[in-house]
Amino acid sequence: MSNENEIAQLGPLGANDFLKEIGFESIESIKNEALQLIDQRLNNTPSTNEKVEENTKVETNKQIDEQQNEQNQQETQQEEIQPPKELKLQIEIEKFDKDLENIFDENINYIKDDNVTEEEDDEKEKEEEEITTNNLNKKKKIQGIEEEKKKALMSEKTNVDRKKWFSKLMKMEPELRDLRERIDPMSRMETFSDIYGINKDDEREKILQNYALQFIMQHLMSMGYVQSKRKLVKQTGIKYTPRYLLNSRLQTIVRTALREIDPIWDYTISKNTNENLKQNNTNFDYTNHFHNLGLFGDEDENQEDLKSIWEDESEKMIYTEDKKNVKASSLNNLIILLTHETENNPNFIKTFLMTYQSFTTPKILLYKLFERYHVPKMSELNEEEYKKKRQCIQLRVCVVIRLLITNGINDFPPKLIKDLMYFITHTLPEDGNSKLAENLKNLIIRKLENSKVSIQTSQTVAPPEPKVPKNIFSPNLSFFDIDEEEIARQLTLIEFEIYSKIRPPELLNLAWSKSKLKHRAPNVINFIKRFNVVSQWAATIILKKKKIRERARTISWFLRIADHLRKLNNFNGVMSIISGLKCSAIHRLKYSFEEISKKYLDINENLSSELSSQASYSKYRNSLRQVNPPCIPYLGTYLTDLTFIEEGNNDLTNGLINFTKRRLCFDVIFEIQNFQHLGYNLQPVQQIRNFLENFKVLDENTMYSISLKLEPRKARRDEII
Repeated sequence: MSNENEIAQLGPLGANDFLKEIGFESIESIKNEALQLIDQRLNNTPSTNEKVEENTKVETNKQIDEQQNEQNQQETQQEEIQPPKELKLQIEIEKFDKDLENIFDENINYIKDDNVTEEEDDEKEKEEEEITTNNLNKKKKIQGIEEEKKKALMSEKTNVDRKKWFSKLMKMEPELRDLRERIDPMSRMETFSDIYGINKDDEREKILQNYALQFIMQHLMSMGYVQSKRKLVKQTGIKYTPRYLLNSRLQTIVRTALREIDPIWDYTISKNTNENLKQNNTNFDYTNHFHNLGLFGDEDENQEDLKSIWEDESEKMIYTEDKKNVKASSLNNLIILLTHETENNPNFIKTFLMTYQSFTTPKILLYKLFERYHVPKMSELNEEEYKKKRQCIQLRVCVVIRLLITNGINDFPPKLIKDLMYFITHTLPEDGNSKLAENLKNLIIRKLENSKVSIQTSQTVAPPEPKVPKNIFSPNLSFFDIDEEEIARQLTLIEFEIYSKIRPPELLNLAWSKSKLKHRAPNVINFIKRFNVVSQWAATIILKKKKIRERARTISWFLRIADHLRKLNNFNGVMSIISGLKCSAIHRLKYSFEEISKKYLDINENLSSELSSQASYSKYRNSLRQVNPPCIPYLGTYLTDLTFIEEGNNDLTNGLINFTKRRLCFDVIFEIQNFQHLGYNLQPVQQIRNFLENFKVLDENTMYSISLKLEPRKARRDEII
């Protein structure tokens, strides 16, 4: 039977079965043996099977060899004649290879197909085993991760880090984060600082290099080397910023956010905190708190402030029609006029120094004066002319600095005072002004040591003897035990002490009425609070009386106090008493007023007429002009005037500082200052003063409800006690 017929009869018989039929072993065993033999032939090393057999029979072979050494001596001679084992093995391999080639040639197609299927099955089994092992490993990893998460959650429940928890919450809930950023300005500042913060080392190095170049430019400007500074700007491409504008990035962001939000504490302090403060009756001033933290800063500096005085070549100054007064100007030109070497306008200097904080800051003004002091060389002047002009400008700068120290050193923060002291103790002596430097230094020390406002009083006449009641030290002392005139005296001393502390910056930019500027006007706010407390005190004392005649006597008692206040020229105190009598809770008590005698009704009428708001307080203004100090004017009229000036005039005119507006503000503030210098020649009585400084007053709603109970609406006289 031919080979083809045999294959046809076998049909789908596998290759392994076919080899068994013809007397050969399976393909896998043949392949393994063939590979081992080939490997042995190439490397001259024993096969793996032979290695195993040799390893297992090493000891037995040694013993057999030792016993048969003598017998094998004769056989070895014969074996040397025969071909070696390796040659026989090679012949057998060659025969095996030929037979195997014949078998493969005859059955090649069938064997190949079957061999491929077996290899594919093996590969599939291997892939399935790998997949199963990978899945098991993944499951184990997932289980391990879940267990770690559970452990982490349990640990977080026991030890919760609020910051980490809050940051996770903000990341998980973007809507909450958006809401918080719109409501809470502090979180907005944090976000801004994250956005604008420097995180990369290379960027930080660039920033540090920029700062270093800025300091070099600042030094060149301070020494008057303007041309060198300009060349450095061109070479580096870095814009020069004066030293006083190099605030921290975070501080600038915080100040910007606070300027945009007036009631800052409503957002940054919780309701619980406010309630706790109210329950504890603590007078916590939020504006001063934020100001002390350095969060309340001045308005952003105008871009004109960035220009050096000696580089601002534009003549940005507009005069009035008579050419006597400045109408509008840039800051640099105002400072140039302030320290001009030839022109000297005292009224302009007074107006500028009193109102400059409405358009710039003490910091910028002082450093502008430092710039002005360092006069650069001018090509149009010879050496002698330059020295003369330089000396005149430097002396004028020192005069302005002296005025600032005398009238406004308390407006300077500690850091600015240190910079001023450095300028005085180092720069001035280097220019040969050692004596002037010593005088300015001593002036600063005296002003800082004696920060209290000095008030002059008439020393020619002795103060009147206080009218002290006999039971002054009694714990049962009441207001009605004290003489009305003495109450008026002590009220006047308390009010003048607050009034004399009011400074010009407190009256600029309506600082007392704006929450973001209230830190500038503490004394104005205290004076307003005192006015309101006295008014509420008068109404509270009247409403405590249950009977009509008692209320009438109390009203008359307060009218006598108001009359004594008028004799002391304390218009503010008179207005506070009259306002208390005209509040809705008191003014409606018509039966109580009917019991008052004509004498006190006339006093009430005269005082009310003099302080009437008709025609913009014309009667009061006429009376005030005829008064000689000491005097406490009614502050409300001045605040009203300043409000009209502020709201009726723009801060800028064609991009320049509206100096006409500042001159109008100066006129009002100057009149307030005129009554601050001369104090009252009265002797304080501490027991009465303590009594008058600790009023217990009722709020308006409570007072009105009590008033309705005392004299109900449409009630007849005989129905009321």
